[in-house]
This record gives sequence, C-alpha cells and structure tokens, in this order.
Amino acid sequence: MGSCRLEREEQPRLTVPGPLPGNEATSENQSSAQEREEERGVAAFLKNVWAKEPVLVASFAIAGLAVILPTLSPYTKYSLMINRATPYNYPVPLRDDGNMPDVPSHPQDPQGPSLEWLKRL
Repeated sequence: MGSCRLEREEQPRLTVPGPLPGNEATSENQSSAQEREEERGVAAFLKNVWAKEPVLVASFAIAGLAVILPTLSPYTKYSLMINRATPYNYPVPLRDDGNMPDVPSHPQDPQGPSLEWLKRL
C-alpha cells in the first residue's frame, strides 16, 4: 500500500504554460471579464450598504429619482415650451408720438411666437 502512494505522488503533473490553442485571450474577453468583476464589486457594495444603512440607501435612491424623473416628465416639456414662447419683457404703456415703430400701440397686442398649440391641447 505504501508503494502505491509513492507512485501516485511521484507522477508528474501536467501544466500548460499559456492559454490553450484556440482559446487565446482577446482584449474583448479581458475587458468583459473586468466589467463583470466591477459589476460584482458594485453589487456586493450595494448589498453590504443596504444591510448596514437601508435608510441612507433609500434616501439616495429617492434623491436620484428626483433628479432624473423631471427630465422625462411631460409637464417639464410643456412648461419649457411655454417659457420659450412667453416674452421676458412686457411692453410698458407709453404715449405714442408716432415715431416709435418697435413699441406696440397697445400693451396687449400679440408679440412673439403664438401659443395656439397650447390652446389645441
């Protein structure tokens, strides 16, 4: 029995110094492996933080949504369109002497782009 163990221990082990033929590592494989490793690290970090401080994680998630969601909101879209069409300076009633072509004859005369699209909504 002792001799069998020696024979097994003395057998040389086969090792391959580099990648197997046909299995060459490419930069794409290496970069995807690095990305997977980073994803695992981020997932482990989030899991660890959630276990320790769930209130902080929830508050950061809510804050992130509060920053991102308004850009996707139709309210934001239409309010921006209205603000673009509304002039920043409003005409002041003046006594017209006939020599002021850029001043409207009445303060409520329409100027700038029309808001008809808003009425049709």
